[in-house]
Amino acid sequence: MVPTPPRRSLLAGVAAGAAALAGCAALPFSDRCSAGYTLDVTRLTDGEMIDVVVDEPPEPHADTASDLLDAAVDGDAAMYTTYREPPLEDVSLVVHGGAYYRVERSIARTRERTARMIEIEFDRAATPAPDATVVPLSDFPEADREAFRATYPAEKLAAAGHPESFSTGGPHVYPDGADSQLVGSGELYVRYDNHTYRVSAGETRAVEEHTYRYTVTEVAADRDGFLAFVRERFVVPLDDLPEAEAAVFDRATEETVSECEPLSEGFADLVHHLRSIPEERRTGYREWLVARNGRTYRVDLMEFVA
Repeated sequence: MVPTPPRRSLLAGVAAGAAALAGCAALPFSDRCSAGYTLDVTRLTDGEMIDVVVDEPPEPHADTASDLLDAAVDGDAAMYTTYREPPLEDVSLVVHGGAYYRVERSIARTRERTARMIEIEFDRAATPAPDATVVPLSDFPEADREAFRATYPAEKLAAAGHPESFSTGGPHVYPDGADSQLVGSGELYVRYDNHTYRVSAGETRAVEEHTYRYTVTEVAADRDGFLAFVRERFVVPLDDLPEAEAAVFDRATEETVSECEPLSEGFADLVHHLRSIPEERRTGYREWLVARNGRTYRVDLMEFVA
């Protein structure tokens, strides 16, 4: 089984990379051709190699993930119930207490819940009408504050900066009988963190709430042991590349290499070579760790379409 790639912080609905789909993307140079590939090869230190492989729970889940790992390492029941993204990925590699573990996740039970669709919109250029009421988030009932915070992309905004405009949304389950100012009020203006947002709690929809059970297996007791594990499990030797493939690879260590279809023979052969590496040895979608001439690299291959 392939470890889940470490999470990268992306601003959903805001980042230009939203055009990416299933490994294909519309790139700035794609007006020169209808399809092709881009290859990036990055030299890694030992520490950077560990960072590529180890999964870091997102900040809002860091404490929860640590508690679950404590329980799983001790052999206790490590259970977590949510209808949102769980705090730890299935078949991921994590560091905890100085040791390294493979995390596996299973679903212990599932039930259906009724959620409200929370929508948050921001436009710096738009201002509320003079007669509109802007309510500080702190003045809303607790259930509404929780619905807002659960939907608000705090981590992504912190990583990418607050954009000129964005919209985001998702389901939120209100506690039974909870007091709400948002539900049934249409759109309201909410003031939060020095910005004004248009917020609504709209239609209901059914969501599945899962209770996850986590188990862990130690793969290394310390950093040196984990480096040995990574080299054996993931790093693919490429010292014997044919001349044409080697020329493309070595060029990509200096700069991004992009080619339109039909690819040159060397690029096409290298793409085939990389994609023929067994799935369990990759570290992400079209991402590999390789060794060449005594150095370790991360290889990223992206297909693009016009």
